[in-house]
Amino acid sequence: MLKTPAIPSPHLAKSLTPIERLVLSRVADGFTDAEIATILSRSKDTVRYHVKGLKAYLGISRREVLVRFAVRAKLVEM
Repeated sequence: MLKTPAIPSPHLAKSLTPIERLVLSRVADGFTDAEIATILSRSKDTVRYHVKGLKAYLGISRREVLVRFAVRAKLVEM
């Protein structure tokens, strides 16, 4: 049986910086790091840095859990 990863509490979204929120919302929209970099006029390395930081801060390791967190925290709509 597969174990569903725990999703961090939505209240953690309040402490994210504006750029972290933007990156997270674009991740949740399904964009790649390269596409997010183009959209936000940042380098791909900068976007990777933010995604890695979000994962570390939220204590998760998978991109799809970032998406589920963004939805639960109401940073995006599905």
